[in-house]
Amino acid sequence: MDGPPTNPSAPRSPERAGLSSAAGPPPHDSAQEDLERLRSLLLQPETQRLDSIQERIEDPEIRCDEVAAALPEAVRRAAAASPSLAAALSPLVEQGLAQSIRRDPSVIIEVIFPVLGPAIRRAVASALRGAVESLNRVVEHSFTWRGLRWRMEAWRTGRPIAEVALSRSLVYRVEQVFLIHRETGLPLMVVGADEQRRDPDLVSSMLTAIQDFVHDSFSVAGDQDLDRLEVGDFQVWIERGPRAVLAAVIRGSARRRLRTQLAETIGDIHAQLREPLERFDGDATPFEPARPMLEGCLEQEFIRPRKRKGLQPSAIAAIAAIALAALLATGYFWWRWRDQQRWDAYLAALDAEPGLVAFDEGDRGGLRRALVLRDPIAVDPAALLADAGVDPGDVVLRVEPVVSTDPSIVARRARKLLGAPDSVELAVRDNALVATGSAPAAWIREAAAKAVFVPGVEDVRLEALGDADRMELEAIARRLAGLRVRFAPGSARLEDSERKAVDAMLAGLLESAEKTRKMGIPLRARLLGGADSTGAEQTNARLRRQRAEAVRRQLVAGGVPAEALLVQPADQDLGNSAEERRSVAVELELP
Repeated sequence: MDGPPTNPSAPRSPERAGLSSAAGPPPHDSAQEDLERLRSLLLQPETQRLDSIQERIEDPEIRCDEVAAALPEAVRRAAAASPSLAAALSPLVEQGLAQSIRRDPSVIIEVIFPVLGPAIRRAVASALRGAVESLNRVVEHSFTWRGLRWRMEAWRTGRPIAEVALSRSLVYRVEQVFLIHRETGLPLMVVGADEQRRDPDLVSSMLTAIQDFVHDSFSVAGDQDLDRLEVGDFQVWIERGPRAVLAAVIRGSARRRLRTQLAETIGDIHAQLREPLERFDGDATPFEPARPMLEGCLEQEFIRPRKRKGLQPSAIAAIAAIALAALLATGYFWWRWRDQQRWDAYLAALDAEPGLVAFDEGDRGGLRRALVLRDPIAVDPAALLADAGVDPGDVVLRVEPVVSTDPSIVARRARKLLGAPDSVELAVRDNALVATGSAPAAWIREAAAKAVFVPGVEDVRLEALGDADRMELEAIARRLAGLRVRFAPGSARLEDSERKAVDAMLAGLLESAEKTRKMGIPLRARLLGGADSTGAEQTNARLRRQRAEAVRRQLVAGGVPAEALLVQPADQDLGNSAEERRSVAVELELP
C-alpha cells in the first residue's frame, strides 16, 4: 500500500530545512520582542480608547442610543433659545397631521367631537325651534285673509313668508339673557336662540358704558340705575343684584310678569352662587349651574287666531286644493327621494370598489354628473349603473385616470406587469409585495429585480415562494435514484435486457438538462458503479468503473453532455441482493 501523501505546503522542520534547533533565535529577534512588548504596555490604554471610539462610530445601535438620550434635552434647549426649531418643525408637523387626517379622518373627528358636538347640537336645536315656530304660524293662518296679507307683504318686501308670519303673530319673545358681573362688567353667562350672533363681551361693555353715561350726564343718584332700553323692535330689560346684573333682550312687548321672573332669577343666582360671585377672577366656569335658571327666562308668546264654528265653502275648496297640491308634491318628492337614494347608492358602490373614487358634481341640464378617479385596472364605473338601478341615459360620468395605492389594486397590477403564473399568490402588506406558492426560478429572479418598480410597491418578499424548477428537479432526482442498470457476474457488458433501464435513465437526465438550462445552472450527475462481494477487490474496483463507463457511453450517445456525467465507484452497496450490487445507479446533483 502506498505511503501517506506528502503536503508540499506543510511547514518543514528545522532539521529538514537545514537548520539546527539548538542554535536558538538570533539576538535581534529578542530585542524586537522586547520593543514590541514595551510598545504594547505604553500604547494599550490609547489603543483601547481608540477601539472604543471606533466602535461607537461604526455601530448604528450605539449611535442611535446616544442620539435618543440627548435629543429631548437638545430639542428643549433649542426651543428655549430661539423660535427657529419650531419654525423648522412646523411644516413637518403640519404635513404629518394632514397625512394622518387623509389616511384616517376618524382620528381628528374623535378629537374635536367633544368640543363641536354640543355646539352643533345646540345650533341645530335652536334653528329647528325657530323653523317649527314659523311653520306653526304659517299653517295656523294659511286659510285666512290674514295669511293672504302676509303673503302679499312677503312678495312686496322680498322677505320670507315665515319671517313675516313670525313678526306679525309674535306678541313677544326673549331672544337672549345675559348674566353680567356688576363690578367688572364682564359677561358670566349668555343663553338664547342666537348665542353666536351677538358678542357677549360687546353687549356687556355697551350696557356698562350706557349706565356710566347716564350717571355722568344727568346727575343720577348712585342708587338709581337704568332698568330699560328700547331700540326699534327690541327692548333690553335690566334687573340688578348686589354683584350681578341680568339683561334680557326682548322682541315685541313683554308682559309685566316677566319683570317679576327676572327679579326672582337674579335673586336665586345670588343665593346659589354667592361665593363664585364674590371671588370672581375672570373665569366664568363656576357659573355653569346658572344656565338652567337663565334658560327659564327665554319665554315667548304668540297671537292665537280666533276659533270659528265650522268651515266656509271657500275654506273647504282651499283645503281640497292644498290637499291635492300636497299629494302631488308628496309624489314628486318621493320620486326625487328614491332617485337620489339610487344615485347615492351608486356613488357609495363606486367608493367601495378598489381603485375607484367618486365625486358628485350635481345636476345640470337634467342629468346627474359625477367625477370618477379610476385606476386602469379597476372595474369600469359604467358597469355598476345597472346594479344600482340608475338609467345610464340620465348620467354623465367624467372618468380621470389615476394610479391607485389600494393593496388589492397594487397586487393585481403587479400580477399583470410581472406576468405571475397561476401557481403564485400575490398580496400587498405594508407597501411590500408578498408572494406565496411556487414559480420557475427565472420568474423568481425577474420578480425580485422588477417588483420594486411596480407603482405602490416599496419592497418585495419572496421568502415563502417555492422554486418550481427546483421542486421538479428534485422529483426527477428521486425518480432517477430508483433506477438500476444490472450486469452479469464478472462482466461489464451491457445486456439487451437492460436497455429499458438505460432509456429511462436517459429520459430523466435529458429532462434534468432542460430544467437546469432554464435555471441557468449546469447539469451535474454521478454514475455510481457497483460490484458484489465475490472476487478480488482489485477486480471488483475495475468492474465498478467499467460498468459505469459502459452506461455513460450509452447516455452520451443519447444526447446527455459528456461533461455533465461523472463516473465513480459506489462507496457503498447499491442494494441488498447480489444482483442489485452488480448494477449502476445515477445520482443527480441538486443546486
